[in-house]
Amino acid sequence: MTTYTTGTKAYSIPLPEPYHFNTGFPLLIIQRENAWLVECPAFDEYGTGDGFDETVKDLGSSIAELYELSKKRKARGHKLGQPLEDLIKLFEESTK
Repeated sequence: MTTYTTGTKAYSIPLPEPYHFNTGFPLLIIQRENAWLVECPAFDEYGTGDGFDETVKDLGSSIAELYELSKKRKARGHKLGQPLEDLIKLFEESTK
């Protein structure tokens, strides 16, 4: 059976070092037997795993990787679209 959870509860998303979020984010959580999928609409990213903790850790790694790649592209002079510019701003404001 598939279980869906949404709402306004803010969840902590662990990030790889040296980053740390100072705020929580609403998540869409989908559990199906032993597989989990957690989506963070604020970053338009998701994580997968066998359990909730593993899944949010994967989500945090995905968000940090997208942030780092976007910053590198911007530093090299590439023009980023507004969604990536917004992601950079949200990430930096949420990790101060």
